[in-house]
Amino acid sequence: MSETPAVFTRSDTPPYLALAKQLLFSHSFSNAHSPEVFRTPAYPVFLIPGLLSSHVEITTILIQILLSALTVYLVFKSALIIFEDKAVAAASAFLYASEPLSVVYSLILLTETLFTFTLMCFLFLAIKLIKNPTAGYALAAGLFAAICSYIRPVALYLSIFAVILQGIYIVFSKTQKEKKRLIINLALMLFVSLLLTGIWQMRNLKETGYGRFSSVSDFNLYFYHRVSVMAKNEKLPFYQVQDTEEKIFKRIVAEQGLDYASGFAYMQRQALKTLSDNVGTFAVIYIKGIAAVLFSPGATEYAELFSYKGKKDIFGGTLDLSPVKVLKNAASDAPLLFAANVFLGLLLILCYVFMVGGVVNMKKTDAACIFMFIVLAYFILLSGGVTGYGRFRHPVMPVISIFGGYGLLQIIARIRSCPLK
Repeated sequence: MSETPAVFTRSDTPPYLALAKQLLFSHSFSNAHSPEVFRTPAYPVFLIPGLLSSHVEITTILIQILLSALTVYLVFKSALIIFEDKAVAAASAFLYASEPLSVVYSLILLTETLFTFTLMCFLFLAIKLIKNPTAGYALAAGLFAAICSYIRPVALYLSIFAVILQGIYIVFSKTQKEKKRLIINLALMLFVSLLLTGIWQMRNLKETGYGRFSSVSDFNLYFYHRVSVMAKNEKLPFYQVQDTEEKIFKRIVAEQGLDYASGFAYMQRQALKTLSDNVGTFAVIYIKGIAAVLFSPGATEYAELFSYKGKKDIFGGTLDLSPVKVLKNAASDAPLLFAANVFLGLLLILCYVFMVGGVVNMKKTDAACIFMFIVLAYFILLSGGVTGYGRFRHPVMPVISIFGGYGLLQIIARIRSCPLK
């Protein structure tokens, strides 16, 4: 089996490949020590065709390129259903097809492309469900909501969040027809999603005693969010504090004899205590993380892909330095890469301008528009903190592109209606 070229991988790729090999050859989803509950099984399963072909990178990338193209098509179809205008749909598809992250991540062995495609399938089906409430659309949307969670656990509460807020909107909206039928089918979608993800939680409980869907949330809460607050309070570099806390935690596990479940319960308790005692500090860090997700241009991913020889991690100091200092260092240390980031950043801001135009002008009584906005808000709100960076913006770029396509056409229409002086 050929080795995967480094340019097509990131730090998360080897663990996914190892799990895929375990599934393929041992028929178990486990790491070297125990059943796996940190990562979820969908992406390792997705990698199996590549492993069978003995060319995992080429096969997987070709499939991801196909899925990325299908995502563009789903953006077109979704925008067409919502706005009933082919020009808006074409503009939305163009914005997403030319979005830098959507291009580069189709060439990297990470969950981004598969997750975004699956999320877009969920959104498309949910929109169809809202426009024409049927059990078929509800079942299919619930299935894809669950698949999203199996790819990346961040989607675990998406169906709950979306259904509750959408339900409230429907109840209080005076323009909605067939409210009862729509609410019943949204509830069915939620039931299917929770049922399918509940199966994995039962598996985790049986295998390890840990009854949650994935341990990644407790891990990030303890070793990232908690540590970011500690580093800020102690005025020490983030990674220095994180390294120290990892050693301390290992000692606590050994001294107290914590098993898998009790270890993560300890993580959760300690992390929540630290965050509740430092709400103000954590809020600032969390908001900065959301800003990093929204405005990280993504040129660094292209630098990795094309084996750029200069310094690539030019924004790595954001954990410990002020944004102004980070930008000055980046411009000085890697002017070419910094310029590329500025260019992509300007394109991203332009896309946001179009999106804002679309949101401002969208039909506030259209339940499908509201649903898309709810999903956008869900992912943005969960992306903050020290773990936030541009990669986590990728799944919502189709939604941003749909609103952006509508906003772009609105701007063009207004320009054309204004007489030239």
